[in-house]
Amino acid sequence: MGLICGIYSITSIFDNSKTYIGSAANFYKRKSGHLKTLKGDRHANKILQNHYNKYGVSDLVFSVLEECDTEALIEREQYYLDTLSPFFNILKIADRRTGVAHNVDTKLKISVSLTGRKASEETRLKMSKSHLGNKSNLGRKLPEEHKNNISNATKGNRNCAGKKQSEETKRKRSASLKGRVISEDHKNKLRLANTGLKHSIERRENNRQAQLGKKLSDEHKLNIKKGLLKRKELCQQHPLSTAQVTLGLT
Repeated sequence: MGLICGIYSITSIFDNSKTYIGSAANFYKRKSGHLKTLKGDRHANKILQNHYNKYGVSDLVFSVLEECDTEALIEREQYYLDTLSPFFNILKIADRRTGVAHNVDTKLKISVSLTGRKASEETRLKMSKSHLGNKSNLGRKLPEEHKNNISNATKGNRNCAGKKQSEETKRKRSASLKGRVISEDHKNKLRLANTGLKHSIERRENNRQAQLGKKLSDEHKLNIKKGLLKRKELCQQHPLSTAQVTLGLT
């Protein structure tokens, strides 16, 4: 395991918008230090410590964002702090001058001065590229206890209830989903998951109102027609109920 000098992040699996940004001349030694103090319930960052106490070590993922020379650590750390405005970082100032430390008032003033700063499109693009190929969570399995903690924490979560998305957000989501291909196995799982699902009268009325005046594109109509023809063909080929065909049980 070689020495890694650079910028790292600590990210929550439960909520990946919650991140900590740091820099280290020796990443693995710094990671070990974080874990040791977190496990001992004495980490200097109380926000990160409280999160660890609630979700456990299996929720935190350590990743190297960028490798750089020791001389560039402060500059690059500040770059990521400005760009990401990480949730777990209490003060958004990178400072490692040996023997010199800001007092609390100075740190707060610097923090306030940076509040509201927005990264340019160029900076955001660089950040996006820096995360490409990051497979730190690939194949990772969470213990049942951790899954239960996440489940219990999200029960009754209505943070997005009544929230309306802007037209720009809708267009971006639509563009990102175009050309997406769903496997037959996935389709069958979705069908099974929705079998027997009954919406409330209020939900049905809301759905009905949402469809009023809505016009389907010719492509959408054609896809519906093809789907119905395929379903009819399957029913004719197999002497099974419509429900069985729909569920992919043929």
